[in-house]
Amino acid sequence: MAFTTHKSILDGINRDDEYSWRRFYQFYTPLIRLAGKDFHVPEMYLDDLVQNVFITLASGRTIAFDSSRGRFVYFLRGIVRNKAREMLRRIFRDEKTETYMIAQTDTITDPDLFSEEWQQYIRMRILKMLKSELTPELFQIFDFLYILFLLLSFT
Repeated sequence: MAFTTHKSILDGINRDDEYSWRRFYQFYTPLIRLAGKDFHVPEMYLDDLVQNVFITLASGRTIAFDSSRGRFVYFLRGIVRNKAREMLRRIFRDEKTETYMIAQTDTITDPDLFSEEWQQYIRMRILKMLKSELTPELFQIFDFLYILFLLLSFT
């Protein structure tokens, strides 16, 4: 497939002509997908890459193209390359984060640790509830008795 840019399509895009955008999309989507594969973007992300490239182009990047500096297809390939790199960095970062989170959940699933934390949480909730319902003097008595109970249970 030969990718030669039709000046009429680029002019139409610069005028924001819907028909030109449709022709441009049909013409360049296969090229963007091929370039994405060249840059090792996984198959499942190629549609996202196409979308990101077209969002970049629609944001006014086509106006920045200067035909005296080279062919449009090379300009487009540079945009595809940059978007593919951004996407691969995001994919790698997400996978790294997911792996880290899975590793962290493995250390938290210790039943004894969970049981201790749960008991501590229940004790704190009970103490807060008692503190809010008792007078300060009664709560202080309860607190002393609780400390005494703890001291006697360790001996």
